[in-house]
Amino acid sequence: MVSHAGGAVILDAGTLSTVGSVSTTARPGVSPLGTGHHVALTPAATGQVLLLDTGDPARRGRAAQPHLEAGRLAGSAPGHVVGEHGKTAVFDDGSGVIQVFRDDQVERRALAVNVLAPFAAHHGIAVPLPSGYLVSVPAVGSTARVGLARIGEDGRVISRWDTCPGLHGDGPAKGGVVAFGCDDGVVLYRTGSVRKVTEPAGATGRVSALAGTEDSPVVVGNFSSTELALIDTRSAAMRLVDLGRAFGSFTRDDSGDVVVLGVDGAVHLIDEVSGRVTGSVPAIPAWTPPTDFTVARPTMTLVDGDAVICDPRTDEVLVVDLAERRVARRATLPVDPFAVFSVTGHQH
Repeated sequence: MVSHAGGAVILDAGTLSTVGSVSTTARPGVSPLGTGHHVALTPAATGQVLLLDTGDPARRGRAAQPHLEAGRLAGSAPGHVVGEHGKTAVFDDGSGVIQVFRDDQVERRALAVNVLAPFAAHHGIAVPLPSGYLVSVPAVGSTARVGLARIGEDGRVISRWDTCPGLHGDGPAKGGVVAFGCDDGVVLYRTGSVRKVTEPAGATGRVSALAGTEDSPVVVGNFSSTELALIDTRSAAMRLVDLGRAFGSFTRDDSGDVVVLGVDGAVHLIDEVSGRVTGSVPAIPAWTPPTDFTVARPTMTLVDGDAVICDPRTDEVLVVDLAERRVARRATLPVDPFAVFSVTGHQH
């Protein structure tokens, strides 16, 4: 799926042909739900959360075609949308309210929504657990984030850890671990307790975005303009890998590699244990990251083990076969793209 100023276009990953589209009044944020074929769309500054069925060829009739579901949410400034364990939690930055619905209700005309409000308004996140949620915590009388709390299904605070200033970004790891980025390291949550991972001595940077997989104990995060952080959740140790170049999107694949889109226009594969670059695939022309995050830049996601890149400079989308280390196909989009997303997977 590719977002743009007026909505989103749904592409067939195998052929890159357009299979559907949806119009919105502003450029939407895109977050995959746990159904495997739904995403939440949050058009900027509208307060809306729309639920889009991107289509499933295995089903028949109207449900197989992309369409907006009847159910939708509204708030003052909905931000992070996280789907885990059959539930989706929508955090409203403007109010601190968390709206939760079950993924098996997405296709109903009316959503049954559970509303929680454990803390005051801030730029926050709520991550569903099998029972309850992990929620960012603001400082008293401030919107600054200071830590993490575990709350129950009723919104009651069960545990709280004010050990993660500037909490931002989350990623899963093997063994039910959830990692969160902090100004001074990373916190790891596991079965009711947290563990702090400190930055290497003398390092200058912070982790604000994380990518992980439930099959690996290693989570990767950004750290500086040229450095990635590899966090081993077993030993609570952080290792920095300097790529020698700036980078944009990064994610994880099923084989244990970290997949990074560099400003040199190549897709780089990095071994999660050694931190060594194991391969690079030239894909697009070199680019300079804009300082304004509202300006489009090349983005990347993974679909069925391939890297899919969207380049707004050329209005192109291309697929990089990571197994064969080559660009397999490319297509020109009918819109001015902003970013590319996989319908399935943990992206927020």
